[in-house]
Amino acid sequence: MGGASSTPSDGTSPQIARDLRLLLGNFDRLDPMTQRLVSLGKKCLTSTILDSQQNNFKRLEEFNAEASGAPLQVPLGGAEAGAEAAGSTAKGSDNFSPVDFESYPFEDTVGDSKSLSELKTEDSHDLHLEGSSARGMEQDEDAGLFLPLTQARPIYLGQTYPRWKYMYKLQNMYALCVPTRKIIYIQPIDEFPDFMTEFRISMKSLSLDVFSLLQGFTQIFFSGLDVTVLPSVSMERMGWTNLVKTRCHKETEQKQYRAKDFYPLLKSSLPSDGHCVLGLVWTDLYPEDDLNFTLGEVSFYHRAGIFCFGRFETKGFNKETHKDITEVDGFLVWKLIRAISHELCHLFGLRHCTYFHCSMNESTSLVEAMDQPLFLCPVCLRKLHEVCRFDVLDRYQQMLGFLLELQTQLPSVHCDKAIVWLQNCISFLQQPASATGN
Repeated sequence: MGGASSTPSDGTSPQIARDLRLLLGNFDRLDPMTQRLVSLGKKCLTSTILDSQQNNFKRLEEFNAEASGAPLQVPLGGAEAGAEAAGSTAKGSDNFSPVDFESYPFEDTVGDSKSLSELKTEDSHDLHLEGSSARGMEQDEDAGLFLPLTQARPIYLGQTYPRWKYMYKLQNMYALCVPTRKIIYIQPIDEFPDFMTEFRISMKSLSLDVFSLLQGFTQIFFSGLDVTVLPSVSMERMGWTNLVKTRCHKETEQKQYRAKDFYPLLKSSLPSDGHCVLGLVWTDLYPEDDLNFTLGEVSFYHRAGIFCFGRFETKGFNKETHKDITEVDGFLVWKLIRAISHELCHLFGLRHCTYFHCSMNESTSLVEAMDQPLFLCPVCLRKLHEVCRFDVLDRYQQMLGFLLELQTQLPSVHCDKAIVWLQNCISFLQQPASATGN
């Protein structure tokens, strides 16, 4: 087993460049604006890797200084040893080169944070998964837009852009035989409270209800595709009542639907021109009998998902002090746009992000989910851009206009932070290329 090598004088290595290329793919066909953001993400990750590298060497030097000359076995001497330390290995069938852990070390632990959970299958992309994001490193000096996560394992073991693209294309082979399905459908299910159905907000001289508001945001987030809200359906009239398992939660004493039972039902009702369908219910959801609650869950295989408002999340639930939602306010709208964007991205094959603080991070509670960013990191944006082919700058400008108008009528702290991020991102994209270093 080899010893630790010194950090390259220029702070980079061919191995780092190769692995980041495997993560983000080839930039040649990207438009300039998308390329600029993805390149910024590459720079942020490179800085994080080098910081981790330097910290590892520093700890090694400190240990050697205290070891009184005792020999030290360093688990960084080769791909086999490094992969064992990381808890996983890359298979030859993945078409990814093994990492030289002597020049490309990763921290084996994630400090004071919880361990990153293993990625789940496509049928269980949801917001109730175990584990949480790793602690973040310092923000990139250029714009402070993207905050990388400390990597607990080699980056090529996550859902890289090439891996996602292969999986997405394979799953959507039908596109070769039928007209392209470019419509996202939102399907309200059963009744909603009067304050929900009676709510109206004026945006751009239009009077919008809650579902039209969601449609407008989703149309911007997934620019390049169409979004349609279907008429609400009754589970009883559709014959779904006996097909969806229900229970009464022992703590909240509220009715819950089992989320996965909706997948085949929604798929069967998906119009022929639909890419996917996302159901929206007022009743709480649960993922499995031994789990408490989920805000949303989707199946990439069925091209269908379901999400709720998360009114009675069980973490921290206190029956004596809990108050149900009784009005549409800024936080409720934020909850809706966070949930719908996250779950729909899963329906485009995006798994939980392990590279940056990102809209696609997994979460273990409603509070954690709501505190996560509204926007995709460069890795996840690269994937969604492949599907939608949107103009990145135009998309962000439209989103900024939407949130600014929303904030004047239904203000929230989360929305305000999102506006600041958008303003910084747009400013970065509008800088001359030489000023950004890309």
